[in-house]
Amino acid sequence: MILAILVHRGRQVQGPPGPDKELQVRTVSGDARVVSPGGTGSSTASCEPDEVATGGGFLWDGLGNIENSKIQDTLAAPNEWVATDDNPASNTAADVIEAHAVCAKLVDVP
Repeated sequence: MILAILVHRGRQVQGPPGPDKELQVRTVSGDARVVSPGGTGSSTASCEPDEVATGGGFLWDGLGNIENSKIQDTLAAPNEWVATDDNPASNTAADVIEAHAVCAKLVDVP
């Protein structure tokens, strides 16, 4: 807890208490998925149940197309980031995609 001390007319006066919570942020990675030519594959980065996915992205190596990279916004999974790759059959090599999520939650101030 943060405590503010003010001086008013020569005497100390205690200010209002500070916040009792602070924001804790971390990043998580999903499994790297290999997507063969002609296939579609997704990687999912999941936050803990008490966290919220506030953003995310992906690492990608390949010639295919990123179909989407977005927060999973269903009631069943509000704390996941999903990245999907569509690798056309005309490509000769596999793609690799890996989702990343930024997870946040409020925690008590020590």
